[in-house]
Amino acid sequence: MDIIGRYMDTISKHMLYLYYILQWVKGKGALHVEIRDKNSVGFKAETKADGCDFCSPDAMTAGDVWPEHHLHSTHATTSSNVFKYDAYHGLVIAKEHDPLKLNRIAFTDMLTTARTWFQVCHSTDSQFKYPHLMWDLLPKASASQLHPHAQVSLTPDRYYGAAEDMRQAAVSCLLLL
Repeated sequence: MDIIGRYMDTISKHMLYLYYILQWVKGKGALHVEIRDKNSVGFKAETKADGCDFCSPDAMTAGDVWPEHHLHSTHATTSSNVFKYDAYHGLVIAKEHDPLKLNRIAFTDMLTTARTWFQVCHSTDSQFKYPHLMWDLLPKASASQLHPHAQVSLTPDRYYGAAEDMRQAAVSCLLLL
């Protein structure tokens, strides 16, 4: 297990360590943040919007470091992730609470909002250039909320897991030309 990231969390003022666990035989990797073990909130299966933090993201979620704090689109809002993998790690939260009512237009808007989030982060610090989007829905996807959302992060030096392996393979092939 290697430490691939270490940064100061601006909210809690604690040093956070990101571990990247890679199983070389199968080529699979996992990310692990120690503080998440200590602050596990469990899964909240709110069937109604009442009591759902993601239904009021401006009031109930942390903002990001840039002046707007939350980015808004027709069907989505962004917020900072409390359990960060990297310095730039946020959420794209659907405005629709019920995952069964999330349609293609809203999902596409969430992807467009994620792209805008990546662009804003990169313009804030251009060394962060490798985007990651992780869809979170239900507990098996590590979601802590029923409300549809995706995690977004931007890293300075590599993609996570197999995506980095593919990037390195592509670079190697280009060097052979």
